[in-house]
Amino acid sequence: MSDRRRVWIAGIAAFLLVLLPFGNFVKTNCRDGAFVPVNFVCFFLQTAPLVFAVVGALAFLLCRCTSGRAPHAFSRAVLTVGGAFFLLFFYHHYAVLLSKSIDGSIAAGSFLFLVALLAVLLFRLAKHPPVLVAGLVFAGANMGLALPSIAETTAEAVRIAIFRTADAEGRSVAETEARPNIYYFILDAYPSVSSLRQNLTYDNGPFIAAMQQRGFYNAESAISSYNRTVFTLAAIFAQDYFVTNGMTLQEGIKGRLTYPSLLNAPQPPNLVAEARSLGYEFHMIGNYWAPCAGPWVSCDAAGGASAYLADVFWSATPGGSLVAMARAGDAGEAPDVDAIGKLRERLKKSGAPKAPAFTFVHHLSPHAPFMFHADCSLRDEYGVDLTEWVESTKPYFLDNLACVNIKAVQIADDIMALDPNSVVVFQGDHGTSFTVTWDEPFDAWSPSSIHERSSILNLVRLPERCQTWLTPDLDNVTTVRAVMGCVAGRAAVPDRPRGYVTTFSGESPDHGQVRLIDPLTFRALPEAGRD
Repeated sequence: MSDRRRVWIAGIAAFLLVLLPFGNFVKTNCRDGAFVPVNFVCFFLQTAPLVFAVVGALAFLLCRCTSGRAPHAFSRAVLTVGGAFFLLFFYHHYAVLLSKSIDGSIAAGSFLFLVALLAVLLFRLAKHPPVLVAGLVFAGANMGLALPSIAETTAEAVRIAIFRTADAEGRSVAETEARPNIYYFILDAYPSVSSLRQNLTYDNGPFIAAMQQRGFYNAESAISSYNRTVFTLAAIFAQDYFVTNGMTLQEGIKGRLTYPSLLNAPQPPNLVAEARSLGYEFHMIGNYWAPCAGPWVSCDAAGGASAYLADVFWSATPGGSLVAMARAGDAGEAPDVDAIGKLRERLKKSGAPKAPAFTFVHHLSPHAPFMFHADCSLRDEYGVDLTEWVESTKPYFLDNLACVNIKAVQIADDIMALDPNSVVVFQGDHGTSFTVTWDEPFDAWSPSSIHERSSILNLVRLPERCQTWLTPDLDNVTTVRAVMGCVAGRAAVPDRPRGYVTTFSGESPDHGQVRLIDPLTFRALPEAGRD
């Protein structure tokens, strides 16, 4: 085999080896809800040249260090570097095989050592033409795995373009006069006044009073439609209880009913479809944990989504922990959690939307990471574990909550000054879980722990003509139904709020199930009470 042919074979093999991680990256973002076409193109254009520049530079250095037969050495080097890059994306599987007690740095170090050994072995074997041919065949198979994802992404981009064109035409003829702008804030893990008093001995009365003075109705007995973010947000977008006692969570996931998969379904979610039919543009501002997603919404402040795409790409490699550390603030940059701040910046820069707009804002605080002092100054150090609900973190949670109160009052004042006739909602998606025993069956959950997790803040500001929609026991679903009923001009209808509980823990015998709760006694109803 000629040296020129070896170079071409090795180069093609290295290129195809690198394509698989990119294909997996595309598929992950397209299916898991963080796929944003423009951001992905920008990220790819920035990252792909960098990857191949590194591959080329390392190959050149290896060739310089190899005496004689430079083309042959170059072909071996390219295949070796491409193969090593490919192997890096198996780190997650390697880490899973190790004991959880092993330190992450040790796991990463040992994995990199193994990759280096395999790279050396590959370099030595690559001098044999059959190895180069085998590398090309193997890489071609990898490309075959990647191509469906890339094709799916292309089809998705075309579908988005068609939808946006048709949607713009539809909204141009929709009735838009007298439609108030809508601002819908999710304050993650924000509990009710009674829950704060019972579980954290904290009086949130002054904040509630301040918001009531600004025209907000306090639904003091509000409960979350579900006790987990991914289900509550999906229920809001569906305007319905999409997973009930009659199905398992897996069935809901398979049916693409959960968040964010619901935003990537073949048809727009019910909330988005209705808002657009009424002439609204639908905007979403997310955070690094739950970024704006899908083709059906406009992603404001999308820079955070680009960072998320980078996180997804590198998370399968040993570099994933470094990226996470940088995102968490160890590299001098705070996590992307201040969705309210993004909206304030947009309003300051552009003012209130000129055309009717529904703006959905998911603000991660007061949920962990507990990165704010009570005055909203940043902590120098803070925990980044989103599941850390222990006694020692209660003071940090309350500081986060105090900061959210400040931000909520500020953005409420901004909106009232710029957009006084707007509809505004501030609500939690679930409460805290300092006392919740996730590993236990639902029947063993105490009413107080269910109340802690399910009792939420719910502040709603509707026009005077829509006040009949407001009741003390509004949940997430009945709240968004009230908002859309109000702007659509519908008469208020009786609507029974509901709340469901699920569990995170795979150790629970009820894992994968949902149970309806009694909003008066806060007990999980027996399965015989299914809908």
